[in-house]
Amino acid sequence: MDRRIGISAIPSNPKSYLNEQQQLGLIHLREYGWTTFCVRRLSGESATTILRNKHNKVLGILNEDGTLRIANQLKVRDCRYEENTDIESMLDSIKQQVKKPPQ
Repeated sequence: MDRRIGISAIPSNPKSYLNEQQQLGLIHLREYGWTTFCVRRLSGESATTILRNKHNKVLGILNEDGTLRIANQLKVRDCRYEENTDIESMLDSIKQQVKKPPQ
């Protein structure tokens, strides 16, 4: 959970904050190890999706056109989530387990 009461760093449906170009860009970026780190949801402004590279821990901002802008000076709060807790990765893993239950 974020420091804001009851608000997770990654919303339950992060794709709802992305436009079509961002969704397509994210598909390609995942192939290179980028995962959703957090979604900044400021009141009255559009959301900003922050990605993190699982290989080198670099942070980047997913631009409106689906490209990635590396953010060397980006300040984020410490996150209690481990690297493998990316919500979408967890959901994919659960779906695979449901499709192929242990024998």
